Amino acid sequence: MYKRTIALLFLLHTISPSAAAAPSETEPLVVESSKVSSYWTADPRPFSPAGVTQLRGVKSTEVEVAYTINKNGKVTDVEVLSAKPENTNATWAVRAIKASRFIASASNADHTPIRSTATVTLNAESAN
Repeated sequence: MYKRTIALLFLLHTISPSAAAAPSETEPLVVESSKVSSYWTADPRPFSPAGVTQLRGVKSTEVEVAYTINKNGKVTDVEVLSAKPENTNATWAVRAIKASRFIASASNADHTPIRSTATVTLNAESAN
């Protein structure tokens, strides 16, 4: 009887759902930038980046960022990966990405959060 009880408890433990073993609902799926549209489509909104005046004298700048699109289509966790030219103030790029909104694609009915990268380019002369 004692051995059966231990075996039954072990069996129940191994097949019962565990909070620690369950995948996190907030953990985003890492997606290549070329595949973002399979999950989310950009909801275009006009945006005038703040901080562009700090870029006077710079003809153009390019900023690579990593970002997360959450379950609601909002951008969070923006991280600057690189900026060209070096030492460029990339605040405008972070604000531009954070201002973006996305609509789940037809193939993403569950609104799966994703993490990806993007390169944002600004021609400062035309923006001033």
